[in-house]
Amino acid sequence: MSRILVIDDDGSARASLARVFTAESHDVLLAESIADAQDRHLNDLFIGGIDCIFCDVRMPGQSGLEWFSEWSADPAVDLNGNHGVRIPVVLMTAFGEVKDAVWAMKRGAVDFLIKPFGRKEVLKALEVALKRGDLRKRQRSVAGVGSDFLGFERSILMKTVADQARRAAQVDSNVILSGESGTGKSWLARQIHQISPRSPHPFVEINCSAIPAALIESELFGHEKGAFTGATQTHRGLFESVGEGTLFLDEIGDAPLEFQPKLLKAIEEKQFRRVGGVESHPFQGRIISATHQDIPQRIRLGEFRSDLWYRLQVIEIHMPALREHLEDLPDLAQKFLEMVCLQTGLQKHFLPGVIEHLVSYPWPGNIRELKNAIERAVVLSQGETINQDDFPVFLGSQTPLLKDFYGKTLNEVQSLMFESVLQQTGGDRAEAARKLGVTERTIYRWLKEESHRR
Repeated sequence: MSRILVIDDDGSARASLARVFTAESHDVLLAESIADAQDRHLNDLFIGGIDCIFCDVRMPGQSGLEWFSEWSADPAVDLNGNHGVRIPVVLMTAFGEVKDAVWAMKRGAVDFLIKPFGRKEVLKALEVALKRGDLRKRQRSVAGVGSDFLGFERSILMKTVADQARRAAQVDSNVILSGESGTGKSWLARQIHQISPRSPHPFVEINCSAIPAALIESELFGHEKGAFTGATQTHRGLFESVGEGTLFLDEIGDAPLEFQPKLLKAIEEKQFRRVGGVESHPFQGRIISATHQDIPQRIRLGEFRSDLWYRLQVIEIHMPALREHLEDLPDLAQKFLEMVCLQTGLQKHFLPGVIEHLVSYPWPGNIRELKNAIERAVVLSQGETINQDDFPVFLGSQTPLLKDFYGKTLNEVQSLMFESVLQQTGGDRAEAARKLGVTERTIYRWLKEESHRR
Protein backbone atom coordinates (compact mmCIF):
# COMPACT_ATOMS: atom_id res chain seq x y z
CA MET A 1 0.00 0.00 0.00
CA SER A 2 1.29 3.45 -0.94
CA ARG A 3 0.27 6.95 0.14
CA ILE A 4 -0.90 9.24 -2.65
CA LEU A 5 -1.63 12.96 -2.47
CA VAL A 6 -4.24 14.26 -4.97
CA ILE A 7 -4.34 18.05 -5.50
CA ASP A 8 -7.26 19.24 -7.64
CA ASP A 9 -9.82 22.02 -7.22
CA ASP A 10 -12.47 19.85 -8.91
CA GLY A 11 -14.20 17.86 -6.15
CA SER A 12 -15.56 15.23 -8.51
CA ALA A 13 -12.09 14.66 -9.99
CA ARG A 14 -10.63 14.25 -6.50
CA ALA A 15 -13.35 11.78 -5.55
CA SER A 16 -12.91 9.80 -8.77
CA LEU A 17 -9.16 9.42 -8.29
CA ALA A 18 -9.66 8.53 -4.64
CA ARG A 19 -12.00 5.69 -5.65
CA VAL A 20 -9.49 4.34 -8.16
CA PHE A 21 -6.59 4.40 -5.69
CA THR A 22 -8.46 3.07 -2.66
CA ALA A 23 -9.79 0.19 -4.78
CA GLU A 24 -6.12 -0.76 -5.23
CA SER A 25 -5.61 -0.59 -1.41
CA HIS A 26 -3.68 2.69 -1.47
CA ASP A 27 -4.00 5.41 1.18
CA VAL A 28 -5.23 8.70 -0.36
CA LEU A 29 -4.78 12.28 0.88
CA LEU A 30 -6.87 15.03 -0.76
CA ALA A 31 -6.31 18.78 -1.19
CA GLU A 32 -8.19 21.36 -3.24
CA SER A 33 -5.22 23.68 -3.85
CA ILE A 34 -1.47 23.98 -3.39
CA ALA A 35 -2.02 26.08 -0.26
CA ASP A 36 -4.44 23.48 1.13
CA ALA A 37 -1.89 20.72 0.52
CA GLN A 38 0.82 22.65 2.32
CA ASP A 39 -1.45 23.50 5.24
CA ARG A 40 -2.72 19.97 5.78
CA HIS A 41 0.11 17.75 4.62
CA LEU A 42 3.32 19.80 5.07
CA ASN A 43 4.94 17.36 7.51
CA ASP A 44 4.25 14.43 5.19
CA LEU A 45 5.83 16.33 2.30
CA PHE A 46 8.97 16.96 4.36
CA ILE A 47 9.48 13.60 6.05
CA GLY A 48 8.58 11.29 3.19
CA GLY A 49 5.08 10.30 4.27
CA ILE A 50 3.84 10.60 0.66
CA ASP A 51 4.85 8.24 -2.16
CA CYS A 52 3.33 10.04 -5.16
CA ILE A 53 1.55 13.31 -6.01
CA PHE A 54 -1.18 13.73 -8.65
CA CYS A 55 -1.55 17.48 -9.23
CA ASP A 56 -3.92 19.44 -11.48
CA VAL A 57 -2.34 22.19 -13.58
CA ARG A 58 -5.04 24.90 -13.50
CA MET A 59 -6.29 25.82 -10.03
CA PRO A 60 -7.18 29.01 -8.16
CA GLY A 61 -4.20 30.59 -6.44
CA GLN A 62 -0.88 29.02 -7.33
CA SER A 63 -1.21 26.84 -10.42
CA GLY A 64 0.12 23.32 -10.65
CA LEU A 65 2.76 24.38 -13.18
CA GLU A 66 3.94 27.25 -10.97
CA TRP A 67 4.19 24.94 -7.98
CA PHE A 68 5.98 22.21 -9.95
CA SER A 69 8.45 24.77 -11.27
CA GLU A 70 9.39 25.68 -7.68
CA TRP A 71 9.25 22.07 -6.49
CA SER A 72 11.53 20.76 -9.24
CA ALA A 73 14.00 23.63 -8.82
CA ASP A 74 14.21 23.73 -5.03
CA PRO A 75 16.88 21.34 -3.72
CA ALA A 76 15.60 21.78 -0.16
CA VAL A 77 12.27 20.06 -0.80
CA ASP A 78 12.59 16.38 -1.52
CA LEU A 79 11.42 13.04 -0.21
CA ASN A 80 13.02 13.41 3.21
CA GLY A 81 13.59 17.15 3.42
CA ASN A 82 17.16 16.60 2.16
CA HIS A 83 18.92 16.64 -1.20
CA GLY A 84 18.59 14.09 -3.95
CA VAL A 85 15.29 12.17 -3.71
CA ARG A 86 12.00 13.72 -4.76
CA ILE A 87 8.42 12.56 -4.48
CA PRO A 88 7.30 11.50 -7.99
CA VAL A 89 4.74 13.91 -9.50
CA VAL A 90 2.04 13.26 -12.13
CA LEU A 91 0.49 16.42 -13.60
CA MET A 92 -3.10 16.53 -14.90
CA THR A 93 -5.04 19.03 -17.01
CA ALA A 94 -8.15 19.43 -19.13
CA PHE A 95 -6.35 22.04 -21.24
CA GLY A 96 -3.37 20.07 -22.46
CA GLU A 97 -0.76 21.84 -24.52
CA VAL A 98 2.24 20.03 -25.98
CA LYS A 99 4.70 22.68 -24.78
CA ASP A 100 3.48 22.33 -21.19
CA ALA A 101 3.83 18.56 -21.31
CA VAL A 102 7.33 18.74 -22.78
CA TRP A 103 8.35 21.37 -20.20
CA ALA A 104 7.03 19.26 -17.31
CA MET A 105 8.60 16.01 -18.47
CA LYS A 106 11.98 17.68 -18.93
CA ARG A 107 11.82 18.85 -15.32
CA GLY A 108 11.13 15.40 -13.97
CA ALA A 109 7.35 14.89 -14.03
CA VAL A 110 6.45 11.21 -14.29
CA ASP A 111 3.54 11.84 -16.67
CA PHE A 112 1.25 14.56 -18.00
CA LEU A 113 -2.33 13.24 -18.16
CA ILE A 114 -4.97 14.93 -20.31
CA LYS A 115 -8.52 14.93 -18.89
CA PRO A 116 -10.73 13.00 -19.26
CA PHE A 117 -8.54 9.98 -18.74
CA GLY A 118 -9.40 6.38 -17.94
CA ARG A 119 -8.66 4.14 -15.00
CA LYS A 120 -5.95 2.24 -16.89
CA GLU A 121 -4.09 5.48 -17.71
CA VAL A 122 -4.15 6.55 -14.07
CA LEU A 123 -2.92 3.22 -12.74
CA LYS A 124 -0.19 3.02 -15.38
CA ALA A 125 1.08 6.47 -14.40
CA LEU A 126 0.92 5.47 -10.74
CA GLU A 127 2.86 2.27 -11.39
CA VAL A 128 5.65 4.20 -13.14
CA ALA A 129 5.71 6.82 -10.38
CA LEU A 130 5.96 4.29 -7.57
CA LYS A 131 8.70 2.35 -9.35
CA ARG A 132 10.65 5.56 -9.85
CA GLY A 133 10.23 6.55 -6.22
CA ASP A 134 11.19 3.08 -5.00
CA LEU A 135 14.32 3.06 -7.19
CA ARG A 136 15.43 6.45 -5.89
CA LYS A 137 14.84 5.42 -2.28
CA ARG A 138 16.91 2.27 -2.76
CA GLN A 139 19.69 4.24 -4.50
CA ARG A 140 19.70 6.59 -1.55
CA SER A 141 19.75 3.77 1.00
CA VAL A 142 22.83 2.32 -0.71
CA ALA A 143 24.73 5.46 -1.66
CA GLY A 144 23.37 8.56 -0.05
CA VAL A 145 22.37 7.54 3.43
CA GLY A 146 25.91 7.49 4.71
CA SER A 147 26.21 11.27 4.89
CA ASP A 148 24.09 13.33 7.26
CA PHE A 149 20.84 11.48 6.53
CA LEU A 150 19.18 12.87 9.68
CA GLY A 151 19.84 16.43 8.55
CA PHE A 152 21.61 17.42 11.80
CA GLU A 153 24.60 15.35 12.76
CA ARG A 154 27.27 17.76 13.95
CA SER A 155 27.45 16.28 17.44
CA ILE A 156 29.07 12.97 18.34
CA LEU A 157 25.83 11.93 20.06
CA MET A 158 23.70 12.38 16.94
CA LYS A 159 26.36 10.79 14.72
CA THR A 160 26.06 7.74 16.97
CA VAL A 161 22.24 7.82 16.73
CA ALA A 162 22.45 8.09 12.93
CA ASP A 163 24.85 5.16 12.69
CA GLN A 164 22.64 3.00 14.92
CA ALA A 165 19.55 3.98 12.92
CA ARG A 166 21.21 3.05 9.62
CA ARG A 167 22.14 -0.38 10.96
CA ALA A 168 18.69 -0.95 12.48
CA ALA A 169 17.00 -0.03 9.20
CA GLN A 170 18.64 -2.89 7.34
CA VAL A 171 17.33 -5.65 9.63
CA ASP A 172 13.89 -6.67 10.88
CA SER A 173 14.74 -6.80 14.59
CA ASN A 174 12.46 -4.95 17.00
CA VAL A 175 13.72 -1.48 17.91
CA ILE A 176 13.02 0.58 21.03
CA LEU A 177 13.65 4.33 20.99
CA SER A 178 14.21 5.80 24.45
CA GLY A 179 14.63 9.36 25.63
CA GLU A 180 12.82 12.33 27.11
CA SER A 181 9.58 13.65 25.63
CA GLY A 182 10.09 15.92 22.66
CA THR A 183 13.49 14.57 21.61
CA GLY A 184 12.27 13.36 18.19
CA LYS A 185 11.64 9.65 18.74
CA SER A 186 8.61 9.56 16.44
CA TRP A 187 10.53 11.41 13.75
CA LEU A 188 13.48 9.00 14.05
CA ALA A 189 11.12 6.03 13.71
CA ARG A 190 9.90 7.44 10.40
CA GLN A 191 13.46 7.98 9.22
CA ILE A 192 14.37 4.36 10.00
CA HIS A 193 11.33 3.21 8.04
CA GLN A 194 12.16 5.45 5.08
CA ILE A 195 15.65 3.97 4.58
CA SER A 196 14.59 0.38 5.24
CA PRO A 197 13.55 -2.23 2.66
CA ARG A 198 10.01 -1.77 4.03
CA SER A 199 9.80 1.85 2.85
CA PRO A 200 7.41 1.10 -0.06
CA HIS A 201 4.89 -0.10 2.55
CA PRO A 202 2.93 1.92 5.15
CA PHE A 203 4.31 3.53 8.28
CA VAL A 204 1.53 3.27 10.87
CA GLU A 205 1.74 5.03 14.23
CA ILE A 206 -0.27 4.67 17.44
CA ASN A 207 0.20 6.48 20.74
CA CYS A 208 -0.43 3.87 23.42
CA SER A 209 -1.00 6.51 26.09
CA ALA A 210 -3.81 8.12 24.09
CA ILE A 211 -5.94 4.99 23.66
CA PRO A 212 -8.25 3.92 26.52
CA ALA A 213 -7.35 0.52 27.98
CA ALA A 214 -10.71 -0.90 26.89
CA LEU A 215 -10.08 0.00 23.24
CA ILE A 216 -6.39 -0.65 22.64
CA GLU A 217 -6.83 -4.35 21.77
CA SER A 218 -9.47 -3.53 19.17
CA GLU A 219 -7.35 -0.68 17.79
CA LEU A 220 -4.31 -2.92 17.31
CA PHE A 221 -5.86 -6.31 16.49
CA GLY A 222 -9.26 -5.25 15.11
CA HIS A 223 -12.64 -6.79 15.97
CA GLU A 224 -15.34 -8.90 14.40
CA LYS A 225 -18.88 -7.69 13.83
CA GLY A 226 -20.90 -8.15 17.04
CA ALA A 227 -17.81 -8.62 19.24
CA PHE A 228 -19.14 -6.01 21.65
CA THR A 229 -21.88 -3.38 21.91
CA GLY A 230 -21.43 -0.93 19.06
CA ALA A 231 -19.36 -3.27 16.87
CA THR A 232 -21.73 -3.03 13.90
CA GLN A 233 -19.12 -4.14 11.37
CA THR A 234 -15.79 -5.90 11.13
CA HIS A 235 -12.83 -3.61 11.84
CA ARG A 236 -9.26 -4.22 10.66
CA GLY A 237 -6.71 -3.33 13.31
CA LEU A 238 -3.30 -1.76 12.81
CA PHE A 239 -1.51 -5.12 13.00
CA GLU A 240 -3.44 -6.03 9.85
CA SER A 241 -3.58 -2.73 7.97
CA VAL A 242 0.18 -2.12 8.29
CA GLY A 243 0.80 -5.02 5.91
CA GLU A 244 4.56 -5.38 5.36
CA GLY A 245 5.25 -1.89 6.65
CA THR A 246 6.39 -0.54 10.01
CA LEU A 247 4.14 -0.38 13.08
CA PHE A 248 5.29 2.33 15.49
CA LEU A 249 4.10 1.85 19.08
CA ASP A 250 4.72 5.25 20.63
CA GLU A 251 4.71 5.54 24.44
CA ILE A 252 4.74 1.76 24.78
CA GLY A 253 5.56 2.22 28.47
CA ASP A 254 1.94 3.33 28.99
CA ALA A 255 0.42 0.20 27.44
CA PRO A 256 -2.14 -1.28 29.89
CA LEU A 257 -0.62 -4.06 31.98
CA GLU A 258 -3.55 -6.40 31.31
CA PHE A 259 -3.04 -6.05 27.53
CA GLN A 260 0.71 -6.68 27.57
CA PRO A 261 0.51 -10.54 27.53
CA LYS A 262 -1.62 -10.41 24.36
CA LEU A 263 0.81 -8.01 22.72
CA LEU A 264 3.75 -10.23 23.67
CA LYS A 265 2.03 -13.30 22.22
CA ALA A 266 1.27 -11.52 18.93
CA ILE A 267 4.88 -10.34 18.59
CA GLU A 268 6.37 -13.74 19.46
CA GLU A 269 4.05 -15.80 17.25
CA LYS A 270 3.77 -13.24 14.42
CA GLN A 271 0.01 -13.72 14.41
CA PHE A 272 -3.04 -12.35 16.19
CA ARG A 273 -6.80 -12.70 16.54
CA ARG A 274 -9.36 -9.96 16.19
CA VAL A 275 -11.48 -9.26 19.25
CA GLY A 276 -14.41 -11.69 19.13
CA GLY A 277 -12.74 -13.80 16.43
CA VAL A 278 -11.37 -17.35 16.32
CA GLU A 279 -9.27 -17.13 13.15
CA SER A 280 -5.59 -16.22 13.44
CA HIS A 281 -4.20 -13.59 11.08
CA PRO A 282 -0.49 -13.26 10.18
CA PHE A 283 1.46 -10.19 11.23
CA GLN A 284 3.87 -9.31 8.43
CA GLY A 285 5.12 -5.96 9.65
CA ARG A 286 8.07 -4.71 11.67
CA ILE A 287 7.74 -3.11 15.11
CA ILE A 288 9.47 0.01 16.37
CA SER A 289 8.51 1.24 19.85
CA ALA A 290 9.30 4.36 21.85
CA THR A 291 9.07 5.46 25.45
CA HIS A 292 10.13 8.29 27.73
CA GLN A 293 9.56 6.06 30.76
CA ASP A 294 12.20 4.33 32.90
CA ILE A 295 11.03 0.84 31.93
CA PRO A 296 13.39 -1.10 34.23
CA GLN A 297 11.97 0.91 37.13
CA ARG A 298 8.40 0.17 35.99
CA ILE A 299 9.31 -3.52 35.80
CA ARG A 300 10.53 -3.41 39.41
CA LEU A 301 7.25 -1.78 40.41
CA GLY A 302 5.25 -4.48 38.62
CA GLU A 303 3.86 -1.99 36.06
CA PHE A 304 5.51 -3.48 32.95
CA ARG A 305 6.26 -7.05 31.94
CA SER A 306 9.94 -7.89 31.73
CA ASP A 307 9.39 -10.51 28.99
CA LEU A 308 7.66 -7.95 26.76
CA TRP A 309 10.43 -5.45 27.39
CA TYR A 310 13.14 -7.96 26.41
CA ARG A 311 11.20 -8.80 23.25
CA LEU A 312 10.89 -5.14 22.26
CA GLN A 313 14.42 -4.16 23.28
CA VAL A 314 16.39 -6.17 20.71
CA ILE A 315 17.94 -2.92 19.50
CA GLU A 316 17.78 0.18 21.71
CA ILE A 317 18.56 3.66 20.37
CA HIS A 318 18.66 6.47 22.90
CA MET A 319 17.64 9.93 21.70
CA PRO A 320 19.60 12.50 23.71
CA ALA A 321 18.02 15.62 25.18
CA LEU A 322 18.59 18.73 23.06
CA ARG A 323 20.69 20.32 25.84
CA GLU A 324 23.14 17.42 25.37
CA HIS A 325 23.77 18.14 21.69
CA LEU A 326 23.37 21.90 21.25
CA GLU A 327 25.91 21.75 18.39
CA ASP A 328 22.99 20.51 16.27
CA LEU A 329 20.66 23.36 17.22
CA PRO A 330 21.68 25.74 14.36
CA ASP A 331 20.77 23.15 11.71
CA LEU A 332 17.54 22.26 13.51
CA ALA A 333 16.54 25.90 13.90
CA GLN A 334 17.11 26.61 10.21
CA LYS A 335 15.18 23.50 9.17
CA PHE A 336 12.20 24.46 11.35
CA LEU A 337 12.34 28.05 10.06
CA GLU A 338 12.11 26.83 6.46
CA MET A 339 9.23 24.49 7.28
CA VAL A 340 7.18 27.14 9.05
CA CYS A 341 7.84 29.73 6.33
CA LEU A 342 6.66 27.28 3.68
CA GLN A 343 3.57 26.46 5.72
CA THR A 344 2.63 30.07 6.41
CA GLY A 345 3.79 31.63 3.14
CA LEU A 346 5.95 34.10 5.12
CA GLN A 347 9.55 34.98 4.26
CA LYS A 348 11.71 35.31 7.38
CA HIS A 349 15.34 34.98 8.37
CA PHE A 350 17.29 35.06 11.62
CA LEU A 351 19.24 38.19 12.52
CA PRO A 352 22.84 37.73 13.71
CA GLY A 353 22.98 36.65 17.33
CA VAL A 354 19.68 34.78 17.35
CA ILE A 355 21.24 31.30 17.09
CA GLU A 356 23.69 32.11 19.90
CA HIS A 357 20.69 33.27 21.95
CA LEU A 358 18.88 29.98 21.34
CA VAL A 359 21.94 27.89 22.18
CA SER A 360 22.17 29.58 25.60
CA TYR A 361 18.83 28.07 26.73
CA PRO A 362 18.63 24.49 28.13
CA TRP A 363 15.40 23.55 26.24
CA PRO A 364 13.65 21.31 28.81
CA GLY A 365 10.99 20.56 26.18
CA ASN A 366 13.71 19.50 23.73
CA ILE A 367 13.26 19.62 19.94
CA ARG A 368 9.48 19.99 20.22
CA GLU A 369 9.90 23.14 22.33
CA LEU A 370 12.43 24.56 19.86
CA LYS A 371 10.07 23.97 16.93
CA ASN A 372 7.16 25.62 18.74
CA ALA A 373 9.31 28.62 19.73
CA ILE A 374 10.42 29.15 16.14
CA GLU A 375 6.87 28.82 14.82
CA ARG A 376 5.73 31.46 17.33
CA ALA A 377 8.60 33.76 16.34
CA VAL A 378 7.83 33.44 12.62
CA VAL A 379 4.14 34.23 13.10
CA LEU A 380 4.50 37.09 15.61
CA SER A 381 7.67 38.83 14.38
CA GLN A 382 7.39 42.09 12.43
CA GLY A 383 8.87 42.38 8.94
CA GLU A 384 11.14 39.79 7.39
CA THR A 385 13.61 39.39 10.26
CA ILE A 386 13.52 37.46 13.52
CA ASN A 387 15.47 38.79 16.49
CA GLN A 388 15.94 37.73 20.09
CA ASP A 389 12.91 39.68 21.32
CA ASP A 390 10.62 37.60 19.10
CA PHE A 391 11.18 34.52 21.24
CA PRO A 392 9.47 33.67 24.54
CA VAL A 393 10.87 35.82 27.29
CA PHE A 394 12.23 32.91 29.34
CA LEU A 395 14.92 32.41 26.69
CA GLY A 396 16.48 35.73 27.69
CA SER A 397 19.70 35.73 29.70
CA GLN A 398 18.27 38.27 32.20
CA THR A 399 15.33 36.06 33.19
CA PRO A 400 15.37 33.52 36.05
CA LEU A 401 17.17 30.28 35.26
CA LEU A 402 15.34 26.94 35.29
CA LYS A 403 16.99 26.02 38.60
CA ASP A 404 15.41 29.12 40.19
CA PHE A 405 11.96 27.53 39.70
CA TYR A 406 12.65 24.27 41.54
CA GLY A 407 10.65 23.90 44.75
CA LYS A 408 8.41 26.87 43.99
CA THR A 409 4.65 26.94 43.50
CA LEU A 410 3.06 27.96 40.19
CA ASN A 411 2.11 31.37 41.67
CA GLU A 412 5.70 31.92 42.80
CA VAL A 413 7.05 31.02 39.37
CA GLN A 414 4.55 33.41 37.76
CA SER A 415 5.66 36.19 40.09
CA LEU A 416 9.33 35.58 39.21
CA MET A 417 8.54 35.78 35.49
CA PHE A 418 6.32 38.86 35.75
CA GLU A 419 8.86 40.72 37.91
CA SER A 420 11.72 39.87 35.55
CA VAL A 421 9.87 40.96 32.42
CA LEU A 422 8.61 44.21 33.97
CA GLN A 423 12.17 44.96 34.98
CA GLN A 424 13.37 44.36 31.42
CA THR A 425 10.66 46.61 29.96
CA GLY A 426 11.21 49.40 32.48
CA GLY A 427 7.73 48.92 33.92
CA ASP A 428 5.98 49.12 30.54
CA ARG A 429 2.92 46.93 31.16
CA ALA A 430 1.87 46.76 27.51
CA GLU A 431 5.32 45.63 26.37
CA ALA A 432 5.58 43.13 29.25
CA ALA A 433 2.19 41.68 28.34
CA ARG A 434 3.32 41.28 24.69
CA LYS A 435 6.50 39.49 25.72
CA LEU A 436 4.69 37.18 28.12
CA GLY A 437 1.82 36.45 25.73
CA VAL A 438 -0.86 37.66 28.15
CA THR A 439 -3.23 40.62 28.21
CA GLU A 440 -2.30 43.92 29.81
CA ARG A 441 -5.27 43.42 32.12
CA THR A 442 -3.58 40.25 33.46
CA ILE A 443 -0.45 42.26 34.30
CA TYR A 444 -2.54 44.93 36.02
CA ARG A 445 -4.45 42.33 38.05
CA TRP A 446 -1.20 40.65 39.13
CA LEU A 447 0.33 43.99 40.20
CA LYS A 448 -2.78 44.74 42.23
CA GLU A 449 -2.64 41.35 43.94
CA GLU A 450 1.08 41.81 44.68
CA SER A 451 0.43 45.20 46.29
CA HIS A 452 -2.14 43.61 48.61
CA ARG A 453 0.25 40.79 49.55
CA ARG A 454 2.96 43.27 50.44
